[in-house]
Amino acid sequence: MPATTASPTQRLRIGWTDHALERFCERAGVPQRSRPELEAQLRRLVARDGSVVHDRPRWADSRNDADLFVQVGGWLLVVLMRDDRGGEHDFTAVTVLGREGWADWPAAHERGLTRVRPPRWARPSLAVRVARWLGRRRRAG
Repeated sequence: MPATTASPTQRLRIGWTDHALERFCERAGVPQRSRPELEAQLRRLVARDGSVVHDRPRWADSRNDADLFVQVGGWLLVVLMRDDRGGEHDFTAVTVLGREGWADWPAAHERGLTRVRPPRWARPSLAVRVARWLGRRRRAG
C-alpha cells in the first residue's frame, strides 16, 4: 500500500478492546499485566512514538478493515475503528500488529524502531540480556 503522510495522535481518544491488549502483550513480548497498566503503557507509546496513518504500512501483514491506524515507530500498528458513540476523534483499538521479526519491545527499542524504552517489568532478565550480548559477540567475531 502507498505510504501517506503521518500526523500526530494528540487529538485521538482510544479505547482498548481485550483482544487489542492481548495482542499487544503477544506482539511486544511482554507479560500480561492489569488492564490499567497495559492501557497506560499503550497510551504512553502512542503519545510519544505514534503517528496516525490512513494506509496500512507494507510491513503490516493483515487485511483487517480499519477506519484508521496508529503506527508506533517502525514496530507496531494499532488498528482502529471509529467509535460511533463518541465524537470525531473517538476510536476503539481492535487489534495490534507487530513487525515481523521484531516481536519484542526491548529489541525494537534497542534497534531504534521505537524511542520509548519499555518499563522495567517488560525488559528481559539480566541472564537473557547477557545471553543476547554473548550471541551478538560470537556472530561478530
